Amino acid sequence: MSSRQRVAVVTGGGGGIGAAIAEELGRDGWFVVTVDPLVTLDGSERLQEPEETTAGRIVAAGGSARASSVSVTDGEAVRGLFNELVEEQGGLDAVVNVAGITRQTGFAHGAEQDWLAVLAVHLGGYLNVLDAALPLRVGVASRRCRRLQLRQASRRRHHLADRPAGATGGDRQRHVAHRCHPNGRRCHRTCSSGGHSEKRPRVLPVRIDAGPGAPWAARCAHRR
Repeated sequence: MSSRQRVAVVTGGGGGIGAAIAEELGRDGWFVVTVDPLVTLDGSERLQEPEETTAGRIVAAGGSARASSVSVTDGEAVRGLFNELVEEQGGLDAVVNVAGITRQTGFAHGAEQDWLAVLAVHLGGYLNVLDAALPLRVGVASRRCRRLQLRQASRRRHHLADRPAGATGGDRQRHVAHRCHPNGRRCHRTCSSGGHSEKRPRVLPVRIDAGPGAPWAARCAHRR
């Protein structure tokens, strides 16, 4: 199992909800990259570099972080950032996309340029982040699935190796699970399981209906 530090990107991590999420991840031991192009809330003007940043607060608290001024509206820059993190940190484990701007874009008001600016961040930016992150995450998921398949194949090989020589499907051990109803009635169901241990028989619960309001079985016995 890899011991590398988990890596998270938080868009809109320069302030507000994004900053709170980034700082919480930093306290939890993640390497956090805050993405914020340093613009005003409406996205129309660029801001000066602040004296204190979210990444700086995370580092000051003992965590690991860095800041990026990439905008989610720049798909090439977002892909470049994500690929750079994979090369430097060994992977990208999470992306939290909360970047956004606000303008007067109500139903009855709002200029076309305002709508286009909002959609460029909230829709186009979302698609840019997905386009950059999904190929990286799909590759990780494929490798995990392959490791899981190998572990399952190994378990099957060990299971077959533990079966007695010449054993066939008809020689499999059988366990009968009983449920006893308070009125004395019993029922059972046979469970076949190749190589199943006698020390841990499989119990299949069976409900007995003896009329309206009948209680469930009170006890269970195993016959070997």
